[in-house]
Amino acid sequence: MIKLINVCKKIGEKTILDGINLEIHKGQMTFIVGTSGAGKTTLLNMIGGLDQPTNGEILFDNENIQSDLCKYRAKNIGFIFQDFNLISGLSIIENVKIATELSGVNQDREKIIEELKKVGISDPYQKVETLSGGEKQRAALVRGICKDAEILIADEPTGNLDSSNAELVLDLLQSLKEDKHIVVVSHDMEKAQKYADRIIKISDGTIVSDDSQVKTRTIVEEVKEKSKLNKTENRFFKTLSTLGKNSIRRRCSRILSIAGVIGLAIAAIATVIYLKKSGTEMSNQVNVNYLENDLVDIFYGVTPNTSAKELPLTDENLQWISDNISHKEIVEIYQINRNDDVFSNGSKAATACIKQINIDSFFEERVMSNNIEGEFLNQKNEIILAEDVAQELFDGDCLGKTVSFCDANGNAYEYTVVGINHTQSPFETYYSYVSAESLKDLREQSLKENIYQRQEVLTYYTEVQSVKIGGLYGTMKQTDFEEQLLYGTYPKDSNEIMISSGLLAETLYEFGIETNYRLEEIQQGALTETDFELISGKDMAINCNGLYKVRITGIYESDEIEIRYPEELIDEMLVPKPVEISVYVSEHENISNIENMIDEETDFSIETRLEELKENVLMQTQFMQLALITLGIILFLVSVTMLRSFSKISVIERTKEIAIIKSLGANNKKCLGVLLYDSVVISILAFLIGLIIFTIIKILIPIVAPNVDLLGDGFPFVQILGISIIFAVVIIAETAISLRKLVKNTPAKLLKK
Repeated sequence: MIKLINVCKKIGEKTILDGINLEIHKGQMTFIVGTSGAGKTTLLNMIGGLDQPTNGEILFDNENIQSDLCKYRAKNIGFIFQDFNLISGLSIIENVKIATELSGVNQDREKIIEELKKVGISDPYQKVETLSGGEKQRAALVRGICKDAEILIADEPTGNLDSSNAELVLDLLQSLKEDKHIVVVSHDMEKAQKYADRIIKISDGTIVSDDSQVKTRTIVEEVKEKSKLNKTENRFFKTLSTLGKNSIRRRCSRILSIAGVIGLAIAAIATVIYLKKSGTEMSNQVNVNYLENDLVDIFYGVTPNTSAKELPLTDENLQWISDNISHKEIVEIYQINRNDDVFSNGSKAATACIKQINIDSFFEERVMSNNIEGEFLNQKNEIILAEDVAQELFDGDCLGKTVSFCDANGNAYEYTVVGINHTQSPFETYYSYVSAESLKDLREQSLKENIYQRQEVLTYYTEVQSVKIGGLYGTMKQTDFEEQLLYGTYPKDSNEIMISSGLLAETLYEFGIETNYRLEEIQQGALTETDFELISGKDMAINCNGLYKVRITGIYESDEIEIRYPEELIDEMLVPKPVEISVYVSEHENISNIENMIDEETDFSIETRLEELKENVLMQTQFMQLALITLGIILFLVSVTMLRSFSKISVIERTKEIAIIKSLGANNKKCLGVLLYDSVVISILAFLIGLIIFTIIKILIPIVAPNVDLLGDGFPFVQILGISIIFAVVIIAETAISLRKLVKNTPAKLLKK
């Protein structure tokens, strides 16, 4: 028996039901009738547990259904809705099975198929969205029958049916009343009078009449020792699987796109972590001989009037280095290694990577400890050629043959190959070992051939660490003291130069001269003594095989753009000077102290092989790390945005689905589980996609960055799994937060939406 005791329902200030007292007995087909807005559907929702009363009690078999509405709906209620409320995407039999699984009834497929055939449905596997209105209503009726519910509730079950289907449904309901409570809401008094055992009329939330159509027989209702209200057998995982797969099928493209974006983010973050680990391991695997971490290179960095590293060192510089740094060997470097320096053999050419050494026992022991084919150097015109260059120029067979080394200015030096170096450096290059003296000769040759080309004279600075934009540009010539002087005197010292009147006319602004003298005026002596003092009183600088401070002492007549230098200055410029000093220190552990001393006491710059190695690794990894971190952050934000959109769409698309399974007895946790199924699938797919993408990246990295070898370091499955778990937590939490309000609503409110 269903018993309502003083049941009231208010929505805001509006009273929908007002003090309803009612008993509904088994074996009767009870109709609740009334006009639209009378409260009949609300009363039905109270009886069916779809909503809760504001006041009062509802009892079933003498137990208050409010103690567990979900169990009450699951075990005791079978709904037949006006709008059918079947779950789209599922077949008829799947819709019925969900109801039986949520109620704990073990109903086999044959029984369900038999019941469907009784109502004229021959294909139980037909998708419900393809059914007619009558077929949907009959399928909903079979759903209520097969869950073995003691209470069948029908809300306007014939409202969307033609007369023949309407009578079929009502006839079937009437045939089931013997051991069930049948409650029907209808506005059709004619059908109520035809089928009802009892008609309850409601108006403005109160019962205005309660009439029996037939003599009520005596009904004995037994209260079982353990009522159905408290019995539930959980088969929810079958329901979860059915609904989850249905959702995946319907939202496949969206789910794959989100999983793909998150998978990319996982792979990007995993790659960053692994690149950092690889770089650290490589930096730590150093040894003195192979990596040359006992080697420091000393040179001038940015200096007054020049930003060129090639500023030569003086004899005083060399002496200071020798006296203050404990060393095993010092090599004077005359040619900075450049990527555009090449070796050539006839028409063939190969990029050079040279190592300048001294021909002595120190380097013989050091070089020959590597995999060298052939002999050590005995003469400065001999070379141990790099394996890759030997292969490219001679197909490997080059011992005793001649090869040319070409510098950046196109000058060449001929070497005889006495050895081949088969040992790869830490930077994945092969060194060609040459005598530093040979490159000194090449430098001297280059100076002689190029010094008389166009030179530049700049304003000399003593404090500002930069070059003044502009300067005097002209062809360099030696003073012969037969020039026709217009102003000043001939150079007397090595730090004095002359310029032509043609050059002065082009560069008056360099000296701050405000009068715009024409060339003819300068040659006619129009230049004032004051303006000449601006020229002769200015310190100038020449950066040609050294930094030379000079002054202009005279201006001679010539239309050419020229600068005249004294013989002593030119001779000084032609003497090769080292642009770098390579020092092999006695104790490589002291390199940090040497660096500090150089920084504090000199204007030199210093580089170490250990730092070069780290920089080499970091240069190749940091860019990728930064790019991948940026990509990972962007992808993470995009994936969160996509998840939020997906969750909002899910709220819209799945409100009805959640309302249906809640009306069938699913509680809030089960409903949330159904909604989170998609998120779990997204998490698993993202993990798998992340694994695949990382594998591709792992294969490509050694090609893009040869010094970063990830192929031999195993596979970071645990790290990727950990990152994926973090993403999964974020995904599930984000979905749960978005959907928690939805599942907390009552079935009646959800159905209304």
